Amino acid sequence: ISRTQSLSPLPNTTTEPANIYVDTSERNTERSQLHPTNGGFTAWLYVVGGFFVFANTWGLTTSFGAFQSYYTTELLSGKSSTKISWLGSIQSFLVGSVGPISGSLFDMGYIRSTISIGCFLVVFDMIMVSICQTYLELLLAQGICTGLGAGLVYTPAIAIISTQFTTKRPFAIGCASSGSSIGGIIFPIMFRKLQPSIGFGWTVRSIAFVNLGNLLLAVLLLCRYQHSHSKTTRTIINSRAFLEVPYTTFTISLILIFLAFYIPSFFIPTYAIYSLHCDHDFASYLLSILNASSFFGQIVPLLIANHSGGSRCHVFLARGWKCCWFHCFLCFVGFYIRGVSDSTSTGYCSSYAFALDVGDRYKNGHGMAGYFD
Repeated sequence: ISRTQSLSPLPNTTTEPANIYVDTSERNTERSQLHPTNGGFTAWLYVVGGFFVFANTWGLTTSFGAFQSYYTTELLSGKSSTKISWLGSIQSFLVGSVGPISGSLFDMGYIRSTISIGCFLVVFDMIMVSICQTYLELLLAQGICTGLGAGLVYTPAIAIISTQFTTKRPFAIGCASSGSSIGGIIFPIMFRKLQPSIGFGWTVRSIAFVNLGNLLLAVLLLCRYQHSHSKTTRTIINSRAFLEVPYTTFTISLILIFLAFYIPSFFIPTYAIYSLHCDHDFASYLLSILNASSFFGQIVPLLIANHSGGSRCHVFLARGWKCCWFHCFLCFVGFYIRGVSDSTSTGYCSSYAFALDVGDRYKNGHGMAGYFD
């Protein structure tokens, strides 16, 4: 059987002459899939690329509270807070629920095009947000299009990192996902400091320029990945995965968590202004404090998950979340809320990262939960 180059004939053991060739490159690929690396320089470059992806996807989503406060008091003052929150809700919904599409594209080998298109949409749509004046325009640009772009690039980044590590996988995913905390710290402060002096339009464009620089680096780093994709036709939803009781139970728990996941990130500044009568500067910093505390919630719990497992860590953090009262709300809920989110990623990836359909496994569960965001 002759398929690839670098083929060597085996000795003939029959009476008739015959040349039998072994596909060594295919065998090496299968061996590398069964025994993936556990780090290395290239693997950590993927983590850096994932860090930039998280900072400019989930970092933007968790910064929506700054936009919510401005829209409520200035740009869309005639709209209710509930109606304005639909902008961020649709964005976060699409980041998670586009996972079934981007995960399938990852498994089929369309990595470069998926990541590149997703990064382009995030930057382009943030520039469009800067010129929006009405609620409908913001709904299309910030709600729908930005969410689509972030969803296209988010799931492939997680899948790439999960294939590069074994015992260090939870810590690697935690390092990458800590980018969402950094983005959630920087973007609200940028918005509050720049908006009074240069206006809403150029403030959002400045954020878009930061997104552009970061996501260019993410594209250069993540598109180096070579994925031995499956040649079989895949469906968007892999229904067979939901026949497994542990997988289905874990997905249901993630759905219940996500039902209340973004309420603090969206409404902390508005609540501080209208209910606690705080000034606008202090209220804007509350969101950055929340995201700063979530940085430790992304690293510390996943270090624990290396020893106890991602699912057990997820259960512990979910129980601790409900014990946070408002007096220590900002610090502790930021720690727990991000730890809960990232432990779900390690829960899926730790169980199925060696499978060829790791993209299917992760995008099915996380995408299903994204519908309930």
